[in-house]
Amino acid sequence: MNYNLVVIVGRLTKDPVCRDHNESTMAQFSLAVNRYKKDGESQADFIPVVFWGDSAVRASEWLKRGDLCLVQGRVTVRSYEKEGQNCWFTEVVGDSFRLMTPKPSEPEPAGVAAE
Repeated sequence: MNYNLVVIVGRLTKDPVCRDHNESTMAQFSLAVNRYKKDGESQADFIPVVFWGDSAVRASEWLKRGDLCLVQGRVTVRSYEKEGQNCWFTEVVGDSFRLMTPKPSEPEPAGVAAE
């Protein structure tokens, strides 16, 4: 049995971009995720994330640049041709998210996690 499950925690590099796409709503953003080397130094990986449907709407309403967020989903790899060469793109398709730090002036809303 094979599983494709990823859980990442990082900070949004910009506000989610939300748009309609083929009769559904899509929200895209990147998470800056720290990775620590053997010498103790950290390096950030920038992971593209996409949400679809109601989860996309909630992500675009609640998540903002700089927010610490946990995303659970699956890794997808797709290819396309550009100028005669095959290009590969890897991203996380989110199933749910959790805002890890509540907004200072607002209580965290119930049901933010998009299940």
